[in-house]
Order: sequence, then C-alpha cells, then structure tokens
Amino acid sequence: LSNDAIALNTKLDAKASAPTAPVVVKDLQGGEQTIKAPVAVPVSSRQQAQRANDHGLQLYKEKQYAQAEAQFTEALKLRPNFALAANNLGFVFYKQDKFAEAARWFENAIKMDPSRAIAYMNLGDAYARAGDGEKAKAAYKTYLELAPSGAGAGYAKQQVEKL
Repeated sequence: LSNDAIALNTKLDAKASAPTAPVVVKDLQGGEQTIKAPVAVPVSSRQQAQRANDHGLQLYKEKQYAQAEAQFTEALKLRPNFALAANNLGFVFYKQDKFAEAARWFENAIKMDPSRAIAYMNLGDAYARAGDGEKAKAAYKTYLELAPSGAGAGYAKQQVEKL
C-alpha cells in the first residue's frame, strides 16, 4: 500500500472505534424514531496480520528496521503461515547484514509457499552474502525455474554464472 493509503486506513480505524451518537429521524406519521448504529464487525486475525505487515513495510521504507521487525513478527503471530510477512522479515534481517537469520526466514517463507519465486532470489542473495556459494547458486536456479522471464531473471543468471 502507498503511504497515503496506510494513513487513510489508520484514520478510518480510529474513527471506527469512536462511539457514535444515536440518530433520530422522522417517521411517516411525523413521530421520531431512533436508529441504532450497526455494530462493527470484529477484525479477523488475517486482516490484523495484513495490517501489521503493511505497517511493517511502511517502517521498512523509513529504515526503522527494529520496528519493522516487530510488525512482521506480529503479523506472523496472528497468521503463522503468512509467507509474505516471513519474506519481509527476512529482508529486514538482510538489510541489517544478518544474513544467516535472513536466510532462515526466507527458507520459512519458501516452506509456507514454495511457489514464491522472489523468496528464492532473496535466499540466494542471503546465502551469497553469508559466503555459501553452493546454496546461493541452488536458490538462484530455483528462482529461474519458477520465473524464467521474471524481473530478476537476468540478475539470477548473472549470479549463477558468477558463483
């Protein structure tokens, strides 16, 4: 989500939790009727996880990695099989030069969703930076199998040749 969309969601969430005054309208006979406001539907853990992930992405863009890590971790607590949040958490560790921890989270993302090609690319980068060329090469090759014409295909081919 864009920064504006995230800000709008935050404002809407704040307004949704505010108490509303009763609404009184005139009925057809001229009398007054009080209309009850609808009860808010509880937010599902899936929605809460998505919001935590979105907030984590915003914090990541702001280079607030510790707070982003906390949001991605919260998203995974709410939805343990959330591959996108696991991949994002791995990327936070990668950006902090914690390559072994990053690789662990990219592997978790792949276990949750083996078709997530970008997680293989990220895993290859983490292994390469950690000094494990063979595992990096295997990860890049898997990326190329899943997304042979993907946005990162040229980069992945270069990495395979280099390793």
